[in-house]
Amino acid sequence: MISMSPDETARETTTSLAGRPWLRHLLLLFGLSLLVLVAWLLAVTLVPRWWAQWLGDRIDGRLTTGTAYGLVIGSVFTFVPLLVARQAFRGWSWKLRIGTLALAVAVAVPNLMTLGIVLGTGGGAHAGERILDVDGPGFRTASLLGALGAVAVFLLMIGWGVMRTRDRRRVKSLKARHQED
Repeated sequence: MISMSPDETARETTTSLAGRPWLRHLLLLFGLSLLVLVAWLLAVTLVPRWWAQWLGDRIDGRLTTGTAYGLVIGSVFTFVPLLVARQAFRGWSWKLRIGTLALAVAVAVPNLMTLGIVLGTGGGAHAGERILDVDGPGFRTASLLGALGAVAVFLLMIGWGVMRTRDRRRVKSLKARHQED
């Protein structure tokens, strides 16, 4: 039996993977799938409990504090992501648009975690609901009201901007028509 030096063994292994790009892609896909699965399991089990506990520690069972936290978190973390996401519809490159949308999702994480507690069906979501029932009263409802209010303000801003643009064009065309006469 011929024995190979460590350099020759490493070269042969590298060559065998380099000759099979499909195997490298398959291993990469498997690794990414495993990473996504672990991240999903952590998100479903740990994040709702942690978020509810974090809120519960600050609210401490007080209805007015829970309502205030809910209104602020619901409105700020809805309004700001909507403003950031709107910027993605400018005439930018696709990479910049995707990055802007990813930033908008990142800014909306507190509302997404709350939504995971409210809509989730797993044990972590149910534990989060129980924690918020006891330690964070008023938070979930106020968060919803804050988010709805932020969406309403955002839509009013968009409508006002559209009307302003239309009015400017109308004034410009009237001025041009008046100068022709």
